[in-house]
Amino acid sequence: MRKSLRIAGFTLVLFLSYESVKAQVKIGGDPATVNANAILELESNRKGLLLPRLDAAGFTILKNRNATPGMVVYLKSGADPRGEGFYVKTAVGTTDANWTKMAGDAGGNGPWKINGNDGLAATDWFGTIGNVPLSLRANSNPVMQFSATNGNITIPYANVPVAAVGVNDVVMIGADGLIQKKNLSLTSVTALNNLKGDVTLTVTPDNTALVASLVAPPTAPAGTLDVKLPVMTGAVGQQYGFMTIADWNKLQTITSATGITIGDVVTGAVGGAKGAYIERLTGADEGKLVLHLVEASETHGGIVTIGNQTFKGNKTFADNLNVTGDAAITGNTTVTGNTTVNGTSTLKGNTTLEAALTFANPVAYSTAAPATYHLAVLNPDNNYNLETLELPAHGLKGIGGIALPGVPTPVTAETTTGNVTFATGKTGDGFSIVSSPNTVTFNVPDASATAGGIITTLPQTINGTKTIDDTLNIGGSAVSTSKLNLNGSMSVPFKVAPIGTYTLDANDYMVIVKCATSGDGSAPDPITEIFLPAASTVKNRIYHIRRVERVAGEFAIIAIKATGGGTISGRAAVEIGEPNSTVTVISDGTEWHAVARSIM
Repeated sequence: MRKSLRIAGFTLVLFLSYESVKAQVKIGGDPATVNANAILELESNRKGLLLPRLDAAGFTILKNRNATPGMVVYLKSGADPRGEGFYVKTAVGTTDANWTKMAGDAGGNGPWKINGNDGLAATDWFGTIGNVPLSLRANSNPVMQFSATNGNITIPYANVPVAAVGVNDVVMIGADGLIQKKNLSLTSVTALNNLKGDVTLTVTPDNTALVASLVAPPTAPAGTLDVKLPVMTGAVGQQYGFMTIADWNKLQTITSATGITIGDVVTGAVGGAKGAYIERLTGADEGKLVLHLVEASETHGGIVTIGNQTFKGNKTFADNLNVTGDAAITGNTTVTGNTTVNGTSTLKGNTTLEAALTFANPVAYSTAAPATYHLAVLNPDNNYNLETLELPAHGLKGIGGIALPGVPTPVTAETTTGNVTFATGKTGDGFSIVSSPNTVTFNVPDASATAGGIITTLPQTINGTKTIDDTLNIGGSAVSTSKLNLNGSMSVPFKVAPIGTYTLDANDYMVIVKCATSGDGSAPDPITEIFLPAASTVKNRIYHIRRVERVAGEFAIIAIKATGGGTISGRAAVEIGEPNSTVTVISDGTEWHAVARSIM
């Protein structure tokens, strides 16, 4: 049975070539013409498409494996209670209810037709199977639902329109479940005490009442109710009530955001005020309060403004006095103590020193010698101004020797001639500079597996990564048409990986893999993991991974994953569910991409 399922699922693709699996496929007719909108086209004027035909045992295996919704099969007689025919997987799950019959006869096992069904029996019915309610919808909006447990009918409140004025019909349900309508008089549901029919409500203010009351005025028309609301008069025992509009406006004025404001600064005393006074407004702004501050002067105490002011009396500042603008001192200024300037001082005008300039505490220069010295000199060509002169450090002492990389002692010249000799050699495993008394030797060896150096015309083995920016031509002098031109045969790495979990490395290219174990056909199948290196470490690397059978008719999956939790074409894993399938992947430096899948 397992073999028949495999044949049913893969009969079609086994006819496809290696290249045709990658893109659009056409079987029959003219293979050079393929419908642009079809990934698979079948063309024939005398043959049809034969889908897998499953019996009860095969369908049970397929159901238990929870096939992906959208799969189509043909079930033989006895495979499903609904009868023989085409079935499509329409929901996730492992039961018959997850498969929908696509076609059948016109009776109870067939679909419900829009224009009605014929050939129905008295025992046929329309509804659901299992504990699933029957829901009716219009424009995707639920309009009615029948419970699966007790048959209760639910109509969403939002879908029930409001009845027009004067409509008095109500729904009545008889003992036999028959739904009927009956007219109900409005007077039976609108009674209020002794009132019937419509009721008129009025609201009346009352300046004598202490509490609100609801009365039926004797002189008012029938059906009238009057709500009497008290007016706040301050009577004894009155707890609440309305206020007059005049009182309300006064309260609003006083408690508004501008009820208390700051007025203009006043020059001189007003009403005998010494520092400030409060003005109460009248008229439309009655109740508002304005606070006026008095400006300080020679005769009145007050606030300091931003204008010109004259103060009287001694003023003492216990802390610092900061003047950010110009300070004009018209009298003599005498500094009796020492003057210390802690910050930077700038003299923008000419400065004349009538006495000697003395540095009280010069410090000897004791740190490492700088690369450049700055000397202070008097320039006789510029009125003997004090200027600086830059002088490189080596200019003070000359060249003492030639310093070499990694050589602690500089190479000095011969004492008699002053010469330094430069020589060449091939000693060592790479370029090096060595020294001896009065001589510097540059060593450049030939390139080898252990030494970096010069490429010669002799056979050489070279290690390390090499990058060629232009064209690499191998095997003869053929015209170079690409970045890499191979004029001859080529060998690539090929390996049969050990059975079980395996991680590909830099020595792999084409790899044969096998599943470690096989299942019995019931889901899920056992998975064998094959790991790729992290994409960020192997940019542009390509692998061809081919799965072959370990045992005949096995149920197993090869899952290709990226080390460290990376993705392959946005997926956590790419699976090979059938033997003799090959997946090709490439790294872009960020993630892996599956660029081809073939069966051969």
